[in-house]
Amino acid sequence: MHFSRKNVVVLLKGGLGNQLFQYAAGKSLAIRLGVHLILDLNWYIDNEKDHTKCILKKFNINDQYFKPPSFFPRKFRSALYKLVEKSSTLGLANPVIREVRQNFDQRLLDVDYPVILDGYWQNELYFHQYRKQIIEYFQLKEKMDFQNKKLLNQIKAVNSVCIHIRRGDYVTDLAAANIHGTCSIEYYSNAIELLSSSIEAPHFYIFSDDYEWVKSNITINYKSIFVDHNLMKPEIDFILMKSCKHFIIANSTFSWWAAWLSEYNNKEVYAPINWFASEELTSKDLVPKNWIRL
Repeated sequence: MHFSRKNVVVLLKGGLGNQLFQYAAGKSLAIRLGVHLILDLNWYIDNEKDHTKCILKKFNINDQYFKPPSFFPRKFRSALYKLVEKSSTLGLANPVIREVRQNFDQRLLDVDYPVILDGYWQNELYFHQYRKQIIEYFQLKEKMDFQNKKLLNQIKAVNSVCIHIRRGDYVTDLAAANIHGTCSIEYYSNAIELLSSSIEAPHFYIFSDDYEWVKSNITINYKSIFVDHNLMKPEIDFILMKSCKHFIIANSTFSWWAAWLSEYNNKEVYAPINWFASEELTSKDLVPKNWIRL
C-alpha cells in the first residue's frame, strides 16, 4: 500500500512548475530520511478534462507512482483518502503535513519520520541542499528531436536570455486571474532594457502560451526568436529555457524552475515584484533574494 509508514508520500497536483516544487520537496525529505518516495496521482484523475497531466515521467525520475483506478467513483476515492488521514491521527498511517497558505513551513525541515505531504511547497529552503541531485533528476529521459537539439546548441553558444510570458488561464479563468494576474508590458520592457545594458550581445528566446498576444504587444529591439514549435510539449520548452544564461521570468513556477536550474554562474534573473494579484498572498519566501525584482 502506498501509504506505508516507510515511505514519504507526495499528493501531486497542478502543472509542471507545481509538480517540480512538490517533487523537489518530497524527494529531498525522502533522501534525508533514507526512505522511498511515492508520487500520488489521484488529483489528475479529476482534472483530465483540462488536459493537466503529470509530466514528471518525462524526466530522469524513477520513483514509484500511485494512481487509484479511475473507474472508482470520486466519492469512493475521497472517502478512501479521508480514511487514510483519519488513520494517520491514530498512528496507523503516515502523519499528514498540509501546507498553510503557501508560507514557509519549518516542519518539513524538522520532521524525522516519513509523512504524507499535501501542498505546493514553493520555497527553495526545502530542497536547496540537494541542488546537484535535483539538477540530475530534471533531465529529459528521451533525446530531443533534431530541430530542438539544434536550437539547444544555439542557446548554449550565445548570450541567451529566456523571456517567459505566462497568460493562458491567468487571463481566461477568473479565479486564476484574481489570484495571479499577469505581468505588465512595462515589466517586460524595463527588464529587457536593464538586462541588455548589463550584458553583451543579448539574444532573446521568447516562450509563451499566447504568442499572438506577445508578438502584438512586446517589442524587442535585439536579436530574438519566438520558440513556438513545441505545442503540447512543455517538457521540451522547459529544457530549452533552463539552458539559457539569463532570465526574465513571469509570475510562474514554470519559469521560476527554469531560472533556478540554470547552471550559468553569472546569470541575471529578473522576476516581477508583484507575483500575486491577491493581496492575501506573499512571494517573500518564493523568490530567491539574489534575483532582481521589478
